[in-house]
Order: sequence, then C-alpha cells, then structure tokens
Amino acid sequence: YYINPSGATSAILAGDVGAGTTSPAARIHAIGDIISQTSLNIGASFYFLSRKSRGTVTSPTSVNVSDDLGGIQMGGYDGSTFRYGAGIKGTVESVSAGSLSANLIFSAGNGNQFSAGLIRMVVRGDTGNILINTTTDSGYKLNVNGSGNFTSNLTATGSIKFPSLSNTTQTNVVGYDTTTGQLYYQTTSSLSVTTASYALTASSYPTFTKIGRAHV
Repeated sequence: YYINPSGATSAILAGDVGAGTTSPAARIHAIGDIISQTSLNIGASFYFLSRKSRGTVTSPTSVNVSDDLGGIQMGGYDGSTFRYGAGIKGTVESVSAGSLSANLIFSAGNGNQFSAGLIRMVVRGDTGNILINTTTDSGYKLNVNGSGNFTSNLTATGSIKFPSLSNTTQTNVVGYDTTTGQLYYQTTSSLSVTTASYALTASSYPTFTKIGRAHV
C-alpha cells in the first residue's frame, strides 16, 4: 500500500490496511475512532456507500433476492473474545433490470446477529411496513408481535379492529359514536354501515358501561 501525494488517488497493491495496528484483520482495520467529513461546496449529500454484486469486481452480475447488501455489527470483548450484540443490515427484497428494493433489518441480543429470534425490527422496502419482533408481514403499516404500552393517548381515525376475533371481516370491532359519545361493540355489521346501524343491542350492550365520552 502506498500514498501518492502528487496525485488525486492512491494505489493499493496488495494486502490489508491497518491504522493504529500492524496486524489488520480486514481490508481496513482501524484502532480508535473514525471520522469522515466533507467540506466541498456542493449541494450533493454526503454518504457512506455500501455496494454488492455477484460475479467479480471487474465483471459484476446481478444480486439475488435475500443477498446481504451491507451492514454494521456492534460488539464488545467478553473477557475471552469479541462478541457482537447488535447490528443493522440491508437485504435484497426484489431485483430486476433498473429496479432494486431492500429491507432494513435491526438485530439485537446474545447470539449470532440476524439469526432467528434476534431480529427485533424489519422495515419493508416495498410497502414501508414496520415489523416489530416478527419477520412476517401481515399487511399493516405497523405489525407488532407482543404487547404494547402507551404512556399517552392512542388516537385512531377509524374504529379499532380485533383481528384475533375476525381476520376476514369488519365485525367484532370497538366503535365510537360521535353523536352520543358512546363506546360500543359491533358484532355483526361491517364498518361500511351507517352510524345508525351501530345501535346497542341487548347482546352487546353489557360488554361496556358508559362512563363518559371517549376519544379514539
């Protein structure tokens, strides 16, 4: 490896590069902080670019679905070896000529990062859906496997559906009557019916006790 002070570029002849170490374990191995900074008077943004192809560097071919595009793993020394406890990576979701979509995957925990059970969140590239504690996209913008806790209000522009009671219809939902301020349980009709059709019935009325107006 050598630096050409008079030229615009340097040349890597062979081997790995170490900064602060004489025994680099990768193509670039730095001991200490790394700062990347630009001061160019241009409007373009400043990025760290990670690129992946199959084939060779000089003759690249298309990546495949599920190929890793790059990532970051964070670890520490446990007294005997370095272990990784968190990571972020991008994987190919779909690819064709002129198009590529990728998922962003967040992993954390004790074990091999990005293995089953350690993937904590996935951001889907095609839909923008966010999956928490699951890798299965059920078609919602937010998919959560587990309980949720809100320390403030939860506001929705429509009724709240309980998929565990009905996955294919808009029955078994909690609704809100903006005229009376009543919270009610709808068991038979779909959400497309008018507010008048949400009249409390003898079978559903005991499910809730009205204690005042509600905002959902």
